[in-house]
Amino acid sequence: TETAITGTAGAISLSQLRAGDVVTVTMDAQSRAILIRAQTTGQPAAQVRIASITHNAQRPLRSGETLTVTMQGTPGGQATFDIFGVAQGISMTEISPGIYRGVYTVRPNDSVLSGAVFGHLRVGAQDAVVAQAENFVSIDARAPAITGRIPQPNSVINNQRPNILVLFEDEGGSGVNPSNSVLVVN
Repeated sequence: TETAITGTAGAISLSQLRAGDVVTVTMDAQSRAILIRAQTTGQPAAQVRIASITHNAQRPLRSGETLTVTMQGTPGGQATFDIFGVAQGISMTEISPGIYRGVYTVRPNDSVLSGAVFGHLRVGAQDAVVAQAENFVSIDARAPAITGRIPQPNSVINNQRPNILVLFEDEGGSGVNPSNSVLVVN
């Protein structure tokens, strides 16, 4: 349908215009009145939504490694992602219509065990419902810290077969890898 809008007394307001509507602006040469005609589709604006969000982490990530996040949703928007407990508002680029991709490089001391990845999408003034990736991500850029040793360093003991104990803390980490651990007894 064609609707004439004349100033503020028009049949529809500009807020009722939607993507796909055709708007024609003309000016009457004699009266110098501006006439706006909108051919509306009669359909409501499309809902902004995120269809999916995924990432490429298959194991705990270390300092300097990258996490790539891909999100599929409404095209033409601005997208970001968060790694719960690590970083927020990481920018994503629309690499093809409706496909957004962003990369995060793990920093020293980043650490999260089974952290959620959340995607955000905004098209115009409308936000999509926040989406969460199905798989969690673990980031372990902080080395375990030794918190205690028995016997103490440089101590003298009388037992020829002492028990040796090493205590460590790996808060939020992925644990100690036994194949990369060495205990030297002098």
